[in-house]
Amino acid sequence: MSGRGNEVTPAQRALWTFLLVTLVAPFLASLVVFLATSIGLLTGIGEAAQLPPLKRAAYSAVSTYVWGAIPSAAAGAALAAAVAWRGSVRWLAAAIAGVAAFWIAAVLSGAVPPAYITPGALLAGAVGVACHGILARAGVLS
Repeated sequence: MSGRGNEVTPAQRALWTFLLVTLVAPFLASLVVFLATSIGLLTGIGEAAQLPPLKRAAYSAVSTYVWGAIPSAAAGAALAAAVAWRGSVRWLAAAIAGVAAFWIAAVLSGAVPPAYITPGALLAGAVGVACHGILARAGVLS
């Protein structure tokens, strides 16, 4: 027996890449936003809001998750295409896909204040690298 029954095809790798990036990337981003907003609001660094600090942080996190799904799906599609074509991607490609998708969504929507574009792009790149690490650890990417 050649052991080929456990081999992952490029199409399966691409599908798992798309699914994981589309679902996990917004979660990771919302988790970071929740922690950063909580710390900022509780220490008085953040903006004064009508909501109590933890409710404001939760609102920011949920908003990040919902609106982050669109650029995450775009980045996931780009990475899935690269995985289907090449069989794998490097961590830098995942970071670039995250930053590019965030930047395009921020510019086209106009919903991201200019002061948040750079930190948002940094977060998107870090989430792309984290998703690449998860995919590599799961054996989807080599």
